[in-house]
Amino acid sequence: MKKPTVSMISAIGRENRVIGKTNGKIPWHISEDFKYFKKITMGHPIIMGSKTWESFSNHPLPGRIHIILARKSENYKLPENLKESKNILLVNSMENAVEVAEELDQEEIFIIGGGQIYNLGLPFVDKLYLTLVERKDHVKINGEVFFPEYQNIFTKKISGYKSSEGEYEFEFVILEK
Repeated sequence: MKKPTVSMISAIGRENRVIGKTNGKIPWHISEDFKYFKKITMGHPIIMGSKTWESFSNHPLPGRIHIILARKSENYKLPENLKESKNILLVNSMENAVEVAEELDQEEIFIIGGGQIYNLGLPFVDKLYLTLVERKDHVKINGEVFFPEYQNIFTKKISGYKSSEGEYEFEFVILEK
C-alpha cells in the first residue's frame, strides 16, 4: 500500500507566522483563501485539534473525513447528532491520527490546525500549503497562536502566486523539504 503525502495547510502572517487568536478566531477574513482551502482539501481526510473542530460550531465540512485529535478522546463529547457519523473520528495522538488518515486515503492527507496540532504534526509532514498574509498598509497582524518555524525545513518552493482582497495581500505557496 502506497503511503500518502502528509500535508499541512494554513494561512499565516508573512512576518510573524501568526495564525489566530486564543479565542479561536482567525485575524483576517479572506474568501479566496477559504475557497483555496476547500479546493485543496476536498475529498481528503483532515486532521485537526478539538479547538479547531469547535471553531466549526460542530458542523463538519462537506466532502472530508474529520479526524479530531483530543488528548482524552474517550472523554471528548461530540453532539448527539454526530456521534454515529462515519465522517468524524476521534483519536488521542498525532501518530494515531496519521495512521488512521493513511488507511483512508493513499493520495494525500491534511493537518489543518490549530497551533498545537501543527507543532505535533510537523515531523510527519512532507508538504506545506501556506497562504502568506500581510496587510496592505503594512500594519503588523496580531494574535497569540503561531505556525511553527518551518523555513529551514521546507526550502523547496514548488509553486506560488500572489493575490489581494480587501485590506490584505497574500501569496499562496506550496513548499517541500
